[in-house]
Amino acid sequence: LLFILICLLLFGCDYRKDLENSEILPSEAFFAINNWSAQRAYPYGYVNDKKFLDEFIKVKNSIQSARLSSPNNTWETMGPHNRGGRTLCVATNPQNSNTIFAGSASGGLWRSYKKGDPYSWERIVTGYPVSGVNSIAISPTDSNIIIIGTGEVYSYQGSNIGISVRTNRGSFGIGILKSTDGGNTWTKTLNWQYSEQHGVQIIKLNPLNPNTVWAGTSIGTYKSTDGGDSWNIVDSTFMVTDIEINPLDTNKVLIACGNLNSPGNGVYKTNDGGNTWQQVNGIPNPVIGKIHLCQAPSNSNIIYASVGDGLSTANQSTNNTYLCKSTDAGDSWTVVNNFDYAKYQGWFSHDVAVHPQNPDAIICAGVNIYQSDDGGQTLTAIGQDHGDHHYISYNNNDVNQLYNGNDGGICKYSVTEFSHPGISTSWNTANMSAGIMFDVSAANNINITGFGLNLNSGQKTIYIYYKNGTHIGFENDSLAWTFLDSMSVTSNGTGVPTYINLSSALSCTQSQTYSFFISNNDWPDFNYIAGNATGSLQASDPNISIYEGVGRRAKYFNSQIFQNRKFSGVIVYNVGGVTPYSDTTYNYTYYN
Repeated sequence: LLFILICLLLFGCDYRKDLENSEILPSEAFFAINNWSAQRAYPYGYVNDKKFLDEFIKVKNSIQSARLSSPNNTWETMGPHNRGGRTLCVATNPQNSNTIFAGSASGGLWRSYKKGDPYSWERIVTGYPVSGVNSIAISPTDSNIIIIGTGEVYSYQGSNIGISVRTNRGSFGIGILKSTDGGNTWTKTLNWQYSEQHGVQIIKLNPLNPNTVWAGTSIGTYKSTDGGDSWNIVDSTFMVTDIEINPLDTNKVLIACGNLNSPGNGVYKTNDGGNTWQQVNGIPNPVIGKIHLCQAPSNSNIIYASVGDGLSTANQSTNNTYLCKSTDAGDSWTVVNNFDYAKYQGWFSHDVAVHPQNPDAIICAGVNIYQSDDGGQTLTAIGQDHGDHHYISYNNNDVNQLYNGNDGGICKYSVTEFSHPGISTSWNTANMSAGIMFDVSAANNINITGFGLNLNSGQKTIYIYYKNGTHIGFENDSLAWTFLDSMSVTSNGTGVPTYINLSSALSCTQSQTYSFFISNNDWPDFNYIAGNATGSLQASDPNISIYEGVGRRAKYFNSQIFQNRKFSGVIVYNVGGVTPYSDTTYNYTYYN
C-alpha cells in the first residue's frame, strides 16, 4: 500500500509539472472575474442584453421619480472642465450657429450653446446606455430633430473596450437614437444590443427631403424614408465609414466601405436611390485602413476622399495615405497627393473637409493637420492642440469657423480669408531659416514692387539681393549678385504677410529668369515650405512662375545651404501699372 501511495504521489507531481510546462494557466484574477460575472449572469451563464436594457430603463425611471419626489436631492458637476477626450464627430445646428453638438468615444453626446467655448459643454442624457457617438445628423428644416449613431467600431470582426490589441479599441453601439424635441427625450429607432457587436459610423440626411435618411454601419448601409423612424438595409458591404449625397440629384449616393482588411473595401455609387451599386474606379485598392469622403458644398461635382493605408508603428515605411479627388461627382477618381498624413492611424483617425465657398481650399488630417489652397496638390501643416484627428467640419452658418474632433477633445479654428496682390504661395508656420534663395521667370514684362514675407513677429531688418538668371551654381558667389534693397519692418507674425515695398521696382523682361536672395538679421526667422527638388516649379500664374530654391543658415553668402526649400509668401508685381490679385488663400488659427 505504501508503495502504491508513493507511486501516485510521484506521478501526480510529474503530471502537474508537465501541465505547467505545456500550457499557460490563466491568472487568479481571470477566475475571480469569471466568478464575479457568473454570479450576476445566473442562471443564463451570460448577461442578457435585452434584460439588461429593460432593467437599465426601469432603474433610470425610478431614479427620475425619486428625484422628482425629493427636490432637495440635487447634483452638480464637480469637473474637471478643462480636459476633453477622444471626440468622433461635431455638428452645428443649421438654424443656430451658436449651438454645437459633439459625439465622444466613451462619454456619449454633448452640447454647447456658445459655439464650443471652454466651460460651455453639457452632457445630454439620452435615457439609454450610450457610450460612443460616431455621427450626429440634424434636420436642416427643423433643428429639434436630431439623429445619432452609436458605437465606435474599427474592425468588422470585433471592437472591444480595454483590450490590449490596439486595433480593436472602441465600443459597440446600441443602434440609432432619434429626438424630436431638441435632445430632451430620445427613442431608439434601430434597435441593437451590445452583444450584436455592431456600430453606426455615419448618418446623412437627404438635403432636399429630410424624411430620407441614410446610415452607414459596420454591417452595411441602411436607408429610412420616414425620417429615421424605421430602417431597411440597402447594401451589405461591411464597414461603411462615410456617405455623400448629391444635392442636385439625391438618388445619387456614394458610400465608403472597409477597414482593417474587411472584404469589399472601396467606394461605391448608386444612381437609383440604393437599388443598385457599382464600385467606382481610381480609389487605391486594396488598402488596410478606412476611407472618408467630403463633397465640395459649392460644387457637387468635386469630391475628395481621404484613404488610409497604414497600421504599423514598428515599420512606418509600409504605411500610406492617399488624398483622392473626383471632378465628375464620384464616377472616377485620381490621387492628387500621396503625402502620408494619416501614417499608422490610417485605420483609426483621419478626415478631409472642403471650404463651403471654395472647392480648392481643403483641410485634411491624420496624426497632424494640413491645409491646401490648390485642390490638394500642396499640403501645408497648420497649428493644432492635439494629435490624432477623427473629424473636421465647418460651422454650417459661419464659414470663418472650423471644428476638429481629435483625441484631446474639440479644437475650434478661426478661418481668415486672404487675396494677395501679385502671386501668393502656401503659408507655413513650422519651418524657419535665416534666408532663402529662389528663382522666378516672367511670362510677360512685369515690374516687381515688393514682397509679402512670412516672418516671426517683431522688429526686423530685411536684405534683398537679385541676379539675372538662376541662383543654382551661384549660391556662394557674392560677386554675381546685385544688392536691391534693405528696410526695417515690424512683422505681423507667421501665417500672414508682412508687406515690404521696394525703393525702386525691379523690371523683369518676358521669358527671362531672375533669382532672389532674401534674408534678415534675426535667425531663424524666415518661414519656408519643405520642397521636393530645387529648381522645380512651385507656383505660377499667367505672368510669373516661382521655383523651389534653397535655404541659408545666415544672411551671408558663405553660410550653410539647405536644399529643396520653397518660398512662403507673396511677390507683389504689376503689368503695365496694373496689379493682379492672387487666388484666395486661408489662414487657420486654433483655440480650444
